Parts: sequence; C-alpha cells; structure tokens
Amino acid sequence: MNKILRKFLKVIIIILITLFIGIIFFVYSPKTNNPIAKNGVLDLTSWDFYTNGDLSLKGEWEIYWGQLLTPKDFEETSKNKPNLTGYIKVPSKWKVDSEGDIFPKQGFATYRLVIKMNHVKDIFGIKTKNIRMSNKIYADNLLIGESGNPSSDSKYYKSGNTPYTAFFNVQGNEVDLIIQVANYVYPDSGIIQDIYFGLQKDIFFLTNMSSAMDISGALIALFFAVYHLGIYYTRMKDVSFLYFGIYLLTVSILVFFSGEKILMQLFPNLSFEVAYKIQSSSAVLGLLPILLFLKALEVSLVPKNLLSIVKYISIAYQTIIIILPYSIVSYMNNIFWILNGFILLLIYYRVTKAYVKNEFGQLGKNGFRLLLAAIICIIIVTINIILYSNGYVKSSLIQNISYFGLIMFIAILLAYRYSVAYLKMEAMSEKLINIDKLKDEFIAKTSHEIKTPLHGIINISESLLEEKSLNSKDEENKNINLIKNMALSLSNLVNDLLDITRIKNNELKLELTSVDIKVCTEVVFEVFNFIIKGKNIRFINDLSPDILVVADENRIRQVLYNLISNAIKHTHNGTIRIKSKIDGDMVLISVEDTGSGIPKDKHEIIFDAYEKGEEIFDSDHSSLGLGLYISRQLIQRMGGKLFLEWSEVGIGSKFTFSLPCLMKESNSKISDKIILKEASNNLLNGEKDRLEIIRGNRYTILVVDDEISNIHVMLNIFLREGYDILSAFSGEEALTKINSSRIDLVILDVMMPGMSGIDVCRKIREEYSLIDLPILISTVRSSPKDILLGFEAGANDFISKPFDSKIMQSRVKTLIMMKKSFEDALKNEMAFLQAQIKPHFLYNVISTIISLCYTDSESAAKLLSDFSKYLRLTFNIDNTTMLVSLEKEIELTKVYVEIEKVRFGDRIQIEYHIDSKLLSSNIPPLTIQPLVENAIRHGICKKEAGGTVFLSVVQERDKIRIRVKDTGVGISEEKIIMLKNNKKKKSGVGFSNIQKRILKYNEASINIESIENQGTIVEILLPMSI
Repeated sequence: MNKILRKFLKVIIIILITLFIGIIFFVYSPKTNNPIAKNGVLDLTSWDFYTNGDLSLKGEWEIYWGQLLTPKDFEETSKNKPNLTGYIKVPSKWKVDSEGDIFPKQGFATYRLVIKMNHVKDIFGIKTKNIRMSNKIYADNLLIGESGNPSSDSKYYKSGNTPYTAFFNVQGNEVDLIIQVANYVYPDSGIIQDIYFGLQKDIFFLTNMSSAMDISGALIALFFAVYHLGIYYTRMKDVSFLYFGIYLLTVSILVFFSGEKILMQLFPNLSFEVAYKIQSSSAVLGLLPILLFLKALEVSLVPKNLLSIVKYISIAYQTIIIILPYSIVSYMNNIFWILNGFILLLIYYRVTKAYVKNEFGQLGKNGFRLLLAAIICIIIVTINIILYSNGYVKSSLIQNISYFGLIMFIAILLAYRYSVAYLKMEAMSEKLINIDKLKDEFIAKTSHEIKTPLHGIINISESLLEEKSLNSKDEENKNINLIKNMALSLSNLVNDLLDITRIKNNELKLELTSVDIKVCTEVVFEVFNFIIKGKNIRFINDLSPDILVVADENRIRQVLYNLISNAIKHTHNGTIRIKSKIDGDMVLISVEDTGSGIPKDKHEIIFDAYEKGEEIFDSDHSSLGLGLYISRQLIQRMGGKLFLEWSEVGIGSKFTFSLPCLMKESNSKISDKIILKEASNNLLNGEKDRLEIIRGNRYTILVVDDEISNIHVMLNIFLREGYDILSAFSGEEALTKINSSRIDLVILDVMMPGMSGIDVCRKIREEYSLIDLPILISTVRSSPKDILLGFEAGANDFISKPFDSKIMQSRVKTLIMMKKSFEDALKNEMAFLQAQIKPHFLYNVISTIISLCYTDSESAAKLLSDFSKYLRLTFNIDNTTMLVSLEKEIELTKVYVEIEKVRFGDRIQIEYHIDSKLLSSNIPPLTIQPLVENAIRHGICKKEAGGTVFLSVVQERDKIRIRVKDTGVGISEEKIIMLKNNKKKKSGVGFSNIQKRILKYNEASINIESIENQGTIVEILLPMSI
C-alpha cells in the first residue's frame, strides 16, 4: 500500500512540475519567426497580429547619444535636426553601435524605431521589462509611459526602471516609437530586456502571466516560509525549520522586488533608492540563513570559520547598503553574487566529497541526494541572477524553475527526514512494547515468590505516579497561563472575527453608560496624531462639549477608530472634521474628510461583511471587509444608525452615526441599567467624603475617576496596604488637589467628561517630572496605540480595566518605591556635595582669621563674615530638587573669591560677565564655585605673579553658556584626556563630579581645554529649563 502511495505521489509531482515548466516556457519562450529591425525600421506588414500575437521589438534601433529627443524634434518643420549617432542592438547594454563607436556606461540617449505595419483599428500596447535606469516612451506624438525621469542634467534626473504596460491607438500604417533613456546611478545602461509590442489583449495576457508567475513564486516562497516557521514554533528544538523559513522569507522579498517588481508597481510612491536597497538587502540576508540551515542538517557540511566569515561579510555589506547611496551599492552587487556563488560551490564540493566517502550522517544517502539537488538549484539561481542582471540572459525562466526546485527538494528532504525519524520512533516503540511484554512475563513468573514485596513496590509506584501527575498538572497550568498571555496580544483581525461571531450569535455584551463624545474623540485624535505626522492633514473637533450620549465607551471608540482610520488612509491633504447636531432625542455625529471619495455604486456594499467593496474604502482589515460592517452593527446595538451621508470621488466623504442623547427630562431611550447606575451615582455623590482614606500614612495616592464604583474598587484594593487615599471625579478637581496636597502617586482614568485623562496628565507634567509625581494610567482599551498615547503624555505606567488587585498593588508599589529611591539618591548626592568642603581649606581660613585678629581686626571681621556666609550658602540647598538659582551660585562664588583674596592678596584677580536676566534660572548646585576654586588653587596660585579668572554666564539661543577661564599654569594634554574620559581617581567636587552631574540632563554638555603655561577654559552648556 505504501509503495502504491509513493508511486502515486511521484506521478503527481512530475505532472505538477511539467505543468509549471510548460507554463513558464509558454510565457517566456521567444517566437522563432519574430521579425528583426534593421537600420531603425521594423517591417511588420507581413505580420498577422491576430494569428501570431505579440512580438519583441528587437534588432537595430536608431540611437542619438547625448540627446533627449521628442517627436517634435523629428518633424520636418523642426529647426534643430537630430544628429543620428548610429544603430544599436536592442536588447543590449550601451557598449558599441553598428559603426563600432563605444558609449559610456552612464549618460543619456534617445532610441528610435519606425514600425511599418498594415492598418489595424484595434488598440495596441507595449510591455517594458528592464530599461536602465529611467525612461519615457513616445508613440507617434503621444507620451504613453514613463518610469523615473530621464534628464540631461543629473540634478533633475530620477531613477525608475519599473516595468509597465502602455496602450495607444495606431494612426495610419506607421508607428514612430521614441524612447528616452538616462542613467547616472547604475554600472550599466540601455534597454537590457526585450520590449514587447502587440494587440491590447495579447499584451494584457503577457503582462498578467508575467506578473502571475512572479506573484506565484513569491507567494509560494512566503507560504513555505510561514509553514516552516510555524513548524519551528511547535518544535523549537529543530532550528533547521527556522533557518530555512527565514531564507524563504528573503527569497519572497527578492522575487517581489525583482522581475516584474510587483511591489514597486503596487506602491509607485516607494522611492527607487529604498526599493533597490531592499532588493539588495534581501539578497544579502539570505546567504547566512541557508548556511545555518545546512549546518543544522549536518554539522560537518559548513566549517565554523566559514560561518564567521559570511557573518562579518553580511554585516559589513548590509551596513554599506544602509549607509551609502545606491549609486555606489550597485557597483558591489555583482561582487556579492560572485562571492555567494563561490561559497555555494565550496559547500557543494564538501557535500559531494561526503557523499563519495559515504559519510551521510543523520541524513542518509537519499537525504544527501536531495541536498545535492537543492544546492545545485541555489547555485543555478545565483548564476542566473548574475547573467540576468548583466543582460546575458533574457528571462528569469531558469531562476524561477530553480527556486521551485529548491523549495520542492528541501521540502521533500525535511519530510524524508521526518519520515526516517518516525520510522525510528516506531521501531523504538515496538522495542519498548516488547521489553514491556518481557517485563510482564517476568513479573507473572515471579509473582508468587515476591508477591508481598511486589505489592509494596506497586504502592510506592502509584504514589510516585500521583506526585508526577501533580507536577505535570503544574507544568500544564504554566503552559495554559503562557497561552493565555499570548492570546491577550492577538491582533485586531482576531478581535474583529470574534466580534463577528458574537454579533451573529447575539452574544455581544455592551456596557451602556453616559459618554462624553467630545473627550472620546479627542483621545482618538491623539492616538492618530503620530500617524499623520508629515502629512498635510488637520483634525478638527467641532463637537459640542455639552453633549453626552448613551453608549458603550469602549465600543464607541472602536467605531471612531475605524471611521477616522479610513479617513486618514484616503486623505492625502486637507481636513478630517467631526461635528454633531441634535435631532430630537438623538445625536448625529459626522466624520467628514476631504479624501478620495467613494464611487456611487459602492455606497452600500462597503457596509457588507467580507465584501470586496471594502477595498475601495477599507478599514484596518480591508482584505476581509469587516471594519465598517462591525461599526454599523455596534451602532445599531447601541440604539443608533451608521450610514454614508454623501461621498464624491475626488472631493471626500461624510459618514454619520446616531446615538441616544442623554437628557434629564427624557429617559425613554435609556436602558434600566443606565437609570440604576445614574441613581447609584447620585446616591453616592452625597458620600464622597467617605471615598477617602486619611490615616496619616507615609504615602498618599490620588485616584481620579468619574465612576464612583471604580473608586470603591481602589479603596478595597488599598485598604490594608498602608496608603492614604484621596479621590477626584474630574480633571479640574484632580489638579486642585495636587496643588493643595502632598501626593505621591496619581491613578488616572483616561476617559472623563470635560478634561480627558491625557490632558490632565500633560498638565501635571508641566510642573512635576516623572520622578516627582508618578502617574498610573487606567484605561479600558489597552491597544499599543492607546498605551503609546499615555506614555507620550507623560505617564509612568498603565493598567487595564477591569483591575486585577495583585497587578494593581504591584505596580503602585513599584512606582512609589521608585520615587522613594530617587529621593534617597538625591539626599545622598546632596550630602556628598556638602561634605566636600576641604578640611585644609577650613584650617587655612581659620588660621588666617586668627592671624588677622592680631594685625588687622577689620579684615578679620570681614573674613569671618564672608566665611560664615560661605558655609550658609553651601548648606542651604534644596535636597528635593538638587537645583539652585544662578544668583545663589554666583553669590557663593563671589564669597569664596573674597575669602581667597584676603589670603593671597593681589595675586588673585577675577572678572565677572553675568547676564542679569539669567539670575533667576536654575542650575545644578556647586557647579561654578568648584570650577573657580580649581582655577584659583590649581591655576593662578601656582604662578608667582598670580593671574586672572574670567567668569561669564550668557544666553545662547535656548541654552545657558557658563565659561570659566584662567591665566594659570594650565593642564597637560594627558591629564585633559583623563578628565574628559572620567578616569581621574581622585574624588570630590572636581571636574569629573561636575561632568557626571551635568551630563545627566538632556542637551547639556561640558568641555575643558588647556594649554600649559597659558591657562585653562571650562565651558558648560545647560538647557534654559531643567
């Protein structure tokens, strides 16, 4: 039975391969009776387009080197007649013309071909493949196609070289075909591949078949890549599936960007530079995975040093691709492919050598045969790519067949390896069964003699099995928890599919409540702000701030996400406006854009599930057409309607949905659940004083939420945690309590009426840093967009509703401990700074005071006063902020200088240049004074004549520049290097300490320069607000 099945599979595979090759030959094989152009003229008067189909425009074309000509230049009335350079074969590179003239590899030229034919009324078409690296095609007097922008000036030149198809009507019996070609970025130029000409239907067929072949090849590679990666994730021990899956991903990308360049056609706005760098990168990234794959199959096949060489080459080449322009990278492509070929030939040699020596390893003889065939396919692909890119091969036929063969051989090899492993496991199972039978026989024969001990063994075995079962259950629970965590991060597509199921089964649950639609819209706008960066799109929120609707908060945001996302995708510039109006007891909310619009015949179909009308105006999952369908269903279940009010192609669209308006005098549309909830809130509003815990604990948490039930939940969670709890029911109340109370942590709800949690978060961050007052955002939606929005507004962390008490407690504890640790660090740092008053400095000052008491009492009194002031200023620094005003730092510096002047007299001179406008600015403490002290003690005091210290503080744009310059003995170059690299061992408030503290601030810098015997300059740049 197995032999029959194997023969049947072989026949099926042979049929499929034959069919595949046949289709490729049918599409790519050249016509044997194809007419050839001579001297710039192609005679097709005997060619029957209806019978023979399309043909290649090959042969001798006129070439006008260094000229970009248009049809007008060839008219008889033209004053400047074109200068014919000669004739050149098409397809070919720019090498020599029929006269033997040599063309440069880069430049610009015009090709011309006159096609003579019998008059045909049908529409004709032209199919291009590879014209390097930009072109424009004129048929008679009409520009019918272009890729890039050929220009005689490289400034205006733009690379293209994307294959395309153009159609036109033939007037008369001749077609004057003119092609402008220019290239300034690629090593070779010219019309490299055939240009096809024929009836519209034939060119359409040729284009579709060529595209279909490339798409099929890319998708086959992609399918097998996903397949192998999927197997790897179910069996992570076998990394061969991982490496081959990655290799096939690179193959898929390479095919998408080669040949017909499918992705470049689908995304015409994709720049040439990016597209061709992706093409080169995919080729580079494929070599290392295929070698790792071969090594995973059999370790001896790939030497370790070869892997290291390939890894470094790949990294280096990939870096070159990213950093350098493609005009340079293009010269290295052939080098890489040749190197690629040599490496594969080396691997082929090692595999062949092992096969000859019968060193098959785990693969076996059949496995090695399949592996040899696969490596041959890769080598053929590499050779074909080199020849094809250089114009020596006219089609990618062999490359496509080789790719297909590679995938088939490797797939069969892996399947064969699995079948061998399965057979081994089967044999082992039979062996174990036989051993088990022998064991049973042994126990049966000896049971009488060892009956009592056997019962004891059985009892112990059962106990061990139960224990093992319990351990297995724990492990199973861990795996279930892992699966659960992975399931929580499923994509929006899966969520939409679940919503579809719930909707059809009437299982969708909605938590209807009052929703401030304006705040909800602002939050959604905030999420999309990062998407429209760089686009000329403006959001306008014209919703009234007094409108409350009855809806599910989470679901209404989902609807807004879908509608606004659609508007963004189809609006390249203009506005997206949301406005509302009251219609009885309903609110009409409109999303209006100035985008591409929707055709009239698609106005209703876009709301159907799984309809391709969604391709006209798609949601996040346009391929399934779910977004608008789900949005309409959600709105209907919330008591409203969603419809397309109007849309015009090229003008824009306006989607409108209605929801019940929350009005005090009418509750006919409000569910009993909402009435009960409002009544509950009203009842609890009289008990707001009870919604706080104030017991004099060390830390205080402010809970901000407009729903009292959520605040109750928080109180229950933190009741025994040792925190004081304050509550606020709006953003304004929260800001008031923060300003009037000492708060250590804020738990902030995103969706609140009036001022959203995002706006509150931004307001808090205007006065408090991330460390000063941590903020924990609580939100119903925990999508990456919502989380990113919270972090950008200044949140420290987020937590999803409904709350998990343990997670909430852990996150709150972490944030408060982080705040405490930072405060402790500040205190320690301050203590360190204050402890750096040198003992010998104190001794010298006191000795000087004592000496002056006997000789000059007035000077002693002044010095004593200055010294007292110096000590007071040194210790009077705010430990919580670690900042002082510039005025205090300058005052401390001046007091220190006065003390030193008393000691050293006129040897010390100092000049100040301080911008008075900056005196109120804050800077790190003990920044300027230690630098001046170093300049005096280690600079000018070491000179017998003394010297001068220059201190300047000025504003440069948005920064403060502090400059301390002295005319002292200077510092050696070696010591300067040690100071800059922070390698000086001596501790204290010297340059290294100041450097360390300055560089903690963003956009701050410090630099030191010195020349021996001339002096030293230290310069600090600080942002205006730190």
